[in-house]
Parts: sequence; structure tokens; C-alpha cells
Amino acid sequence: MRVTWGGGVTKPDGPDPADDKERQLYKVTTVRAGGTTAVITPFALADLNDGDNNHLLCLDATDAVKSVFFPAGYLTDPREDLNPDTTISLRQ
Repeated sequence: MRVTWGGGVTKPDGPDPADDKERQLYKVTTVRAGGTTAVITPFALADLNDGDNNHLLCLDATDAVKSVFFPAGYLTDPREDLNPDTTISLRQ
């Protein structure tokens, strides 16, 4: 699953891209067959080290994605503004 941030996205105080620490902060809500939901964490992040504003969330599930959440204060835009709590909901 591709997530796209507004502007470039790096760690605070430098050009370092997200890594395993930030991967663990992503929470993806999925909808299972029968309508139950589950919250999962990506097993890997991809599309890193290229200076763009995309992360690929590698998921070990085939269930439909309902939403993605990332907590405030871990990533910055090109002006070094910290990210707010960020949630995006997807339509089924």
C-alpha cells in the first residue's frame, strides 16, 4: 500500500528517511471476511532513500484496508515541521 505525505518526508533534524522505528508506528486497519476488523503493522517499509514523499507499506494480509494511522511528531516536511496525528480512511 502506498502512502503519500504532503511534501518530502524525513526524520527530524536531518535528511534521514524513515526506518524500522517509523515502520512500527504505522497502524493499518483491515476488514476481514465477515466484517471484523484487525489492526496490523507493516512488516517492511519500501520506497525509501529517494527524497520523495511516498512510503510503501508492505502488508502481510490480503484483507481490504479501511484506514491508515501514523502518530504525531516522528517525521518532518521540507521545512522541518513535525507531522500531526495522521489518519486516512479508505472507502470500500
